[in-house]
Amino acid sequence: MTDKSKNSTNLYFPVYRNIESEVIELSKGIYFSDEQLKVYSIKISELLSRCLTEIESLYKDLYRGLKKDDPEKIGDAWRLLDNEWGLSAKQLAVTSDNFFFDESFQPYFAPFDYINRSVDDFYAAYNAIKHDRAKNLPKANLNVLIRALGALYI
Repeated sequence: MTDKSKNSTNLYFPVYRNIESEVIELSKGIYFSDEQLKVYSIKISELLSRCLTEIESLYKDLYRGLKKDDPEKIGDAWRLLDNEWGLSAKQLAVTSDNFFFDESFQPYFAPFDYINRSVDDFYAAYNAIKHDRAKNLPKANLNVLIRALGALYI
């Protein structure tokens, strides 16, 4: 990774922290539990969109650092990064005093371990919302938000 790419990735973590703090703030108004995973809202939609906008930008930035070229598609960047760093195998623990998940996300979860277009596919949910929010707002739910935030963290 070039020094320029390494320095530019530092642009992303403060944004992640801001989104994370907004998700924690949201958990003070919505009980984050397995029973609430389908809860959706405009705020969740906004947070999901911000997560994926950051992910797409970061993937492109990291791709350029590795390949010295722009990816043709975001999927190209994802595949390269997954091959380089094994992103799909990475697991996270969800920890917060305001999160009460008994089964989902426990004890660990892999944000990238999902079937395309399934209820866990945060990227498909983001694209659906981006292109037709009125029709697809229920896809902006807690489940995909937690997964997208985990993916951005990784």
